[in-house]
Amino acid sequence: LRPSGWSPPQRRSRRGASGSLRWAGERRARAAMAFNYDSQMSLLRAATRFSHTSLPGTFHQADFWLLVLCNWWLYWMNNWGSLPAELVVAEFPWDLMKISSGLLTLFVVFYTNDCFHRYL
Repeated sequence: LRPSGWSPPQRRSRRGASGSLRWAGERRARAAMAFNYDSQMSLLRAATRFSHTSLPGTFHQADFWLLVLCNWWLYWMNNWGSLPAELVVAEFPWDLMKISSGLLTLFVVFYTNDCFHRYL
């Protein structure tokens, strides 16, 4: 059942590069995401750039700050011994993490390398 007043999204009559019809808001979304990369920019400036990254969108989310606050609270309570006994974090045997962290690093490096090859 469709709610009252519902109508299907409007489609553009113009076809995109792939030959398919484009949604009406697609052009605006692409224009908002356009970014001209300066290849002459220094590595330090490119690495410390804040705009045109995922950080502004992340920092504007309330759930991100809620999770940061909860993490900080649990860390503080654990270090000061104020947590109930059933919530206290036991010492973790880090020797168990060697294999999984090595595999994770390997897969992240290969995935990142594969992503960069798409744009070269």
